[in-house]
Amino acid sequence: MKPMRVRMSGFSNLLTVDEALERLLEVVKDRKLEVDEVHLEDSVDRVCAEDILAPVDIPPFNRS
Repeated sequence: MKPMRVRMSGFSNLLTVDEALERLLEVVKDRKLEVDEVHLEDSVDRVCAEDILAPVDIPPFNRS
């Protein structure tokens, strides 16, 4: 097995998780996502843009 320093030689400038997150958020902060309205049957493999709320609790008691 090769020593760790050889395997990691291409990663000399590592970021902390916080630094990486800060860089990522800086890149995507001004991006606007488009919202499409589609029929329910066409919504497979899509992400809902808004929360869906039911008018009544079903079942009418806590289950968690």
